[in-house]
This record gives sequence, C-alpha cells and structure tokens, in this order.
Amino acid sequence: MNPIINKKLFRVTTDNSPSSLYERHLSSLAIKPGHCNLISKTVKDTISITKSESPLKFKFKIEGTETEVEITLQSIENLDQHKLDMWTKAFRNAATKCHWTEETQLRVLDALISEPVRTYLEGKRTIDNKLDHLIHYQYPIFDAQKYQCKLKNLKQENYRTFDEFYSEIKTNAEMLANCKNLKPEKTEEIIIDTFMTGLSEKTLLKMQELNKSTVSEIMEIIRGSENIILANRATITVKDPIINENKSESGEYKSKWCKYHKRNTHDSSECVKLKKKQDERVANDRSTRTANEKITDTRKNMSIITQNYDNHPNIVGYIGNDPVQILLDTGADDNYISSALLDHLNLNSKPSEPKEIFFWKLRFRHN
Repeated sequence: MNPIINKKLFRVTTDNSPSSLYERHLSSLAIKPGHCNLISKTVKDTISITKSESPLKFKFKIEGTETEVEITLQSIENLDQHKLDMWTKAFRNAATKCHWTEETQLRVLDALISEPVRTYLEGKRTIDNKLDHLIHYQYPIFDAQKYQCKLKNLKQENYRTFDEFYSEIKTNAEMLANCKNLKPEKTEEIIIDTFMTGLSEKTLLKMQELNKSTVSEIMEIIRGSENIILANRATITVKDPIINENKSESGEYKSKWCKYHKRNTHDSSECVKLKKKQDERVANDRSTRTANEKITDTRKNMSIITQNYDNHPNIVGYIGNDPVQILLDTGADDNYISSALLDHLNLNSKPSEPKEIFFWKLRFRHN
C-alpha cells in the first residue's frame, strides 16, 4: 500500500496516532480515514418527559414585560418512566420562573407524583432533598466512582474535534454531579479542570504561545483552526491510508493488496480475476512469439532484385540513395521467391538483412 501523501504537509504513522483533528494538524499528520467529510457532532439533549394523564400547567410573566408564558409539568406515575434528572431540572426551572416559595414547591410536587413515588420520597423534608432523592434513583451515589474514572481518562487526542471532547466531559461531569448532589458551580469547576488536564502537550504549548488560558478562548481558537483544516481539505492531495484490520499472530498488520481491484480485501496472489488476465497475457505472448519466429524464417529467404527483366512488373525503389528494381513475393510461408523462379527468370539474387523500402509514403519491410 502506497498512499499518495503531500510530503510537505503530512506524514503517516501507525494506528496508535491521535484521532484529534487539531492534534494531528500540530503533528503534521494526515487526516484519518473517514474524517474527510467530517461534520462536528453536536449532542442535543432534549427535555423529554413521558406524558401522563394528568400534567399540570403553570403561567408566569416574563420579567419586565406583560408577556405571559405557560409551563407544563408532567406528573410522575412511575419512577422508571422518566429521565428524572431532566424532570427535576424542568421542575426547578418552573419554580424559579413562577417565583414559588418552598411551601408552594412542596405542594406542586405532591400534586405531580403518584402514591408509590410519595412512598419513595418519605422521610425527605425539604424540596431540595426530595428532588435530589429522585435523581439518585437514576444516578445512585455508588456510580460516582465510575464517572470520576471516565473524567480522569478523557484525553483530547482521542476525539476528532474539540466539540466532541468537550461534550463528553460535560456529560460525564453532569452525571457525577447528579450522583453527588454537586452545585452548578462545582460541576463547572470539574468541567474546566478535566478540559485543561485532557489537553495534549502540543496544544497546551500552542495556547501558551497565543496567550489563551480560558476554556472559551481555547475552544474559539481550535474551532476556527478545525474549520480551516476541513475547508482546505479539498485542496490537499492526500489519499487516506488504508488501514488493514487483519493482524497476524505476531501483532503486525498483514500487507494484503490486490493491484487489479485496488483493494485490501485480498492479495494479488489470491485474485482469480488477475490470474485469469495473466494466463491470457501469457497465451497471447506465446502466440505472438511463434508468429514472429515464422516471419523471421521467411525473411531469411527473401531477396531484393537489382536487374532489369521483361514481362514482369518493374517496381523501382530505393535503398538509401540507390535506386533498385524490386520483385515482391506474396509473403506466404510456402511461397517465397525460390531459386528455381530466379533461374527461370534468368535473374540473380542478392541476400541481405531486412531493409525498409518506401513506396509513395508507405512503409514496407522486405529482404
């Protein structure tokens, strides 16, 4: 496999090289296969709460205006039917917009939950304790270690774009916050710390050169760089290296490549189509060689006649600058100009090597 690489811009490494588009750019690496038409992945979590038979609707006015807005909260009949973290966010948002007191929030919550859910929340007195306990049903406290390990192992170089990298950090940080009842400020701190520690050394050095230190500044710079890299992708003569997933027992990649089909699904030696083509070529070569041998044998007996003769075609030709008269045979293997014919015509023969004779701009080869 010999991928076409613009050597001034890129070099190809093993499959252990980073996936990050920006990291590969800093390391002068080619874009990985499948990344050529990359579209940044955007994770969009929608507040999707299963509809129940008895949702409650609340109205509030947007501050500073007379515009009235309606909020709908679905009731919880069963703990397993909802994304409880999203539901509690919707509840807290409604409480803030409608300026509910602690007592009002407790009454609204009680109106939205079924008896089994009330039993689950029994013993929790404040609205925050009740809502946090709902979240813990979906995110138990003992899951916190799992999300902490995930956050610790998140590295920029393993993600194609910074949007993907940042989104993964944010998702796991929010899950950790749900498990440990963390405040938004603490969750944001975890996101920033994980982001900065997950950056590669080359990216950190580059950001230091540019005097960029905040997450928003770094994201702005790198998003712009990624867009430029992808926009220029069409003008770069780079062919994605074909990575063969088949490994030998020693762990090295097999070098399978079919030069006929231009694929790595099989080797040239295994290609039936290529073998058939090669057999046909060999047969044609043998046939051509045999025909050439016969022609050579025939030419050895051909002659150029230089004397005048009567009652026969008198063809004038030239060998170099010398004019000659020529008697042509049919060219058949068993009908060349024989000595008997020359004796009958009272002509002399002059054996020679094959020469080119020109007749009215046409070229023939004769002896």
